[in-house]
Amino acid sequence: MKLEKHILYAFDDYFAQKQDSALMHACMAIDATAKKFYSHTKSSKRDYKNLIRNYYWIIEPMIGAGLNLEETKWGNLEIDDGYGKIIEKPDFADVIYHVFRCNDAHAQPIPKNYGLLPTSDGHLKWHIADNVLYMPDRVIWALISVSVFSKANADVKTDGDYYLSWGSESLGMKLEKFVLRDWWGREDDLRLFFAKQNIIRVKLENLSFK
Repeated sequence: MKLEKHILYAFDDYFAQKQDSALMHACMAIDATAKKFYSHTKSSKRDYKNLIRNYYWIIEPMIGAGLNLEETKWGNLEIDDGYGKIIEKPDFADVIYHVFRCNDAHAQPIPKNYGLLPTSDGHLKWHIADNVLYMPDRVIWALISVSVFSKANADVKTDGDYYLSWGSESLGMKLEKFVLRDWWGREDDLRLFFAKQNIIRVKLENLSFK
């Protein structure tokens, strides 16, 4: 399936109340983007996680929760890397790849101690406990944003009025809309936009429950 199809299906499924399917398509779009971004390498796992880390500057504000994902380590989690090795204090990229992307790719259910929480305009929830992480479902839009704005996908073309947004009317922030057909590959323009915003970044520490 083409990358742009994954993106559009993610939109359609999200608004059809199929968040799990929307997240799956968003994760698969990251896969396709990483292959284009790192076309000279062979490690899909490393490339996938490195792509996410490279675009934390997009993911953080598009989630909207104000977390500093570059420095936050999830000390409350222990993730199996798929080869019997435990990743201690994983970062956000580890969680997305090993918990969501890999389980979806191998037709396995997402573990019950991980999941998404519904969001409304300007109001987000995280549930953090011992070996538990539930994130705002805006994670879906954040991952989609990586694929849409990455320079690697500047050649992608889509029609229609699908759009991503940033801001919150309920919090008195102007709602900016980025129509997909006009924004593929424009990460430089997005960076300039974010540079003008007062974006909060908070590092979470001491998350270990042991």
